[in-house]
Amino acid sequence: MLVRLDIENVAIIKKSALTFDSGLTVFTGQTGAGKSILLDSLSLCLGARADTDLIRHGQDKAIVSAVFNIDQRTPIYNLLSEHGIPAETSELVVRRILVRDGNSRCFLNDYPVSLGLIKLVSNHLMEIHQQFDRMLDASAHRSVLDEYAGHSEVLSTTKEIFNQWKQAESELEDHRLRMEQALRDKEYLEHKVKELSDFAPQLNEEQTLVEQRTFIKQKEAILKAYHTVADAFDGDIKSAGLHAYKTLSKFDDATSISLCEAMDRVLSDMTEISARANDHLNSLMDKSLSLSTIEDRLFELRQLARKYKCMPDELSNSLEEAINLLNVVHDASAGVKKLEQSVENFKHAFAKVAAELSERRKDKAAELDRLIAIELPPLKLGSVKFATNITPLNESHWQSAGIDVVEFLVDMNQQGIMLPLNKVASGGEMARLMLALKVCLARSGSTPGLVFDEVDSGVGGDVANAVGQRLRQLSKHLQVLVITHSPQVASAGDIHWVIEKTMEPDGVETRPMLLTLNQRIDEIARMMAGDHITPEAKAAAAVLLNQRT
Repeated sequence: MLVRLDIENVAIIKKSALTFDSGLTVFTGQTGAGKSILLDSLSLCLGARADTDLIRHGQDKAIVSAVFNIDQRTPIYNLLSEHGIPAETSELVVRRILVRDGNSRCFLNDYPVSLGLIKLVSNHLMEIHQQFDRMLDASAHRSVLDEYAGHSEVLSTTKEIFNQWKQAESELEDHRLRMEQALRDKEYLEHKVKELSDFAPQLNEEQTLVEQRTFIKQKEAILKAYHTVADAFDGDIKSAGLHAYKTLSKFDDATSISLCEAMDRVLSDMTEISARANDHLNSLMDKSLSLSTIEDRLFELRQLARKYKCMPDELSNSLEEAINLLNVVHDASAGVKKLEQSVENFKHAFAKVAAELSERRKDKAAELDRLIAIELPPLKLGSVKFATNITPLNESHWQSAGIDVVEFLVDMNQQGIMLPLNKVASGGEMARLMLALKVCLARSGSTPGLVFDEVDSGVGGDVANAVGQRLRQLSKHLQVLVITHSPQVASAGDIHWVIEKTMEPDGVETRPMLLTLNQRIDEIARMMAGDHITPEAKAAAAVLLNQRT
């Protein structure tokens, strides 16, 4: 809800502050007094394009601030949080600064933001009848009807199943692409599996072959070296050590005992060295591969690695991957059938819930059409026919929101041709048509505030009374601001501002003034009788105000 509007140096408004409350707020004043400037100022805070021509003559900048009291359950809080803007209280301050050099700025709670974010936030703050983009945009009519119908649970289920269906289609497509690739490579994979299986690469085989090749090339020298080690530690050296150990072990003094223990450890190590040398000699003697056999195996190993673009030690993994891909080809048919069935199941489920949603829309559309038909005649729109048109989408165009196209159509002059809203209605007719529509949608709408500019244009008497009554009825559900020249509409307001233009030393200035009850009687009487207010006009104005209460 809008609670305050501060305007500084906008057109002929030098500095003004307006306060608001719930219910219906009316603005009156003579033609040219500057009522539209208030609307322009508010529009700036709702994301309208900044026009430097709005800056007051002789000033470098204009500032407009709007303070809103917002419900923490609204999507505004999520928007603010997503953009790193604190919203610790229910107060939201929207500020626009227009600079004559064109360097205009936007703020939310004193944080600089883009105009785009201001527009997003404004969708949840107020709607101005001059724009009514949502009502004139046919693509938004489905969501408007859904809000009125209140079937959010069915709509949520429809969207969820639609997303599951599309996810299943995506998985099926990915599987088919993999299968097609595998089928194209089948002959190659079969050859690869056979060739590598026949070769049977072993883990770390390249290193093993290199070691074997090195050994064979150095075999005689290696054998001789190991024979020397084995003989040395199992021959004369060991015999001399044993003899020394036996000689010294006859004495029991501490030094002799310590030396014997040390010699025992040395003799044990010599025995181990000799045993390991003999074991290795035996293993070397058992190797029967020839040098040419090893060279051929190593050459083929490295050639296969180059062929299949991997390291020699990765050939066994490459073989396993090829086998797995072949298994995909062999199991492809069963996999495709399973995924196709999944897609069909989700599609069937979506079609079922979407059909239920469509029927709900048709029922609520008929109800809405009947309610609007009741509202139109008192608003001097008795010749207008309003209809909510619902047509099915082609299956290829089904969407997460269902299988329907929803569009509001009107026949303004009983010509028998229903046309889109934005093609036929204009001016006062459009404003009154929107008023009728908004009255019917009021309980379900997501926008907490509406602004009407001269919704009573071109009407008077009973029609103006009907407009005032409907504005008052609408204001029971949301905040309504209206600029009016009609005394009947003005008398329906809970809060009444009059806009006056005065001549000041520094030029013309527009000033808004909040009226008391007696001042309201005078202003409504002026609207009825002109500048010369008669007692009869004041009495009639008092009657209008009493009828309001």
